Amino acid sequence: MAYRPTIVREHPFTSLLAATTVALVALFDVALWGPIAWTLTAVLALITGVSWVWYRRRAGDVRARAAADPFSFADVVIRMRAKDAAQVLIAAQRRQELIGAP
Repeated sequence: MAYRPTIVREHPFTSLLAATTVALVALFDVALWGPIAWTLTAVLALITGVSWVWYRRRAGDVRARAAADPFSFADVVIRMRAKDAAQVLIAAQRRQELIGAP
């Protein structure tokens, strides 16, 4: 995954979340009256807060996993050598099958 700075990733999400929340709260507060409007406002605030915490925890877990298992060039070399060895083994087996040798 390509690295993108935190500020670039999080601003669009935050802006969209804030705009949606403000629009819904304004709509319900204008359309409804009294305790119903305040209850809906509280529920929307709770949903927004929970979704924000869930998003931040998920992002933190992804960052922690990425930091715990960093990519290294040695891993690539090991995989390349294993792939080459497997290809050599397959080629040898095919040669034996074609020749008919036991």
